[in-house]
Amino acid sequence: MKHSFLKQLWVAFKIWVIALAVNTLAGSFYLSGGIEKKLVLVGLLWGSIFSLPILVILLIIIHHCVSRRKDGLQLFQYVFVAGLALTVASAIFFFILLPVAPPGHMFISVMAAVTGIGVQYNALFKLARYDNEYENFPS
Repeated sequence: MKHSFLKQLWVAFKIWVIALAVNTLAGSFYLSGGIEKKLVLVGLLWGSIFSLPILVILLIIIHHCVSRRKDGLQLFQYVFVAGLALTVASAIFFFILLPVAPPGHMFISVMAAVTGIGVQYNALFKLARYDNEYENFPS
């Protein structure tokens, strides 16, 4: 199946992993001026905890858009806007729980979300290709 749930899950997972990696590495570099193993591990742990709900919601949005046969641009726009909004909400929640966090982390989180979604631009468009879906059926 061209639009299988596993393909949608794979795209959402890639967005999440890329955003998590960018957020962790950029955050570690921002805090220490370099990449330190301990900061990277802590960043991966906390980044995973705070962004896992975003993965689930993005998967729901992708699945909904594909099932409603949205075109590629609409799918990308929905995922992009929702990803940014969810990232900002997650970052605000993080700052409420950890008020001593530097404000630059908000920018890093948004940059990570934009990078993760932007890198999967073509993959999102491929999910929204519906032409020739029924080419084996007689007219």
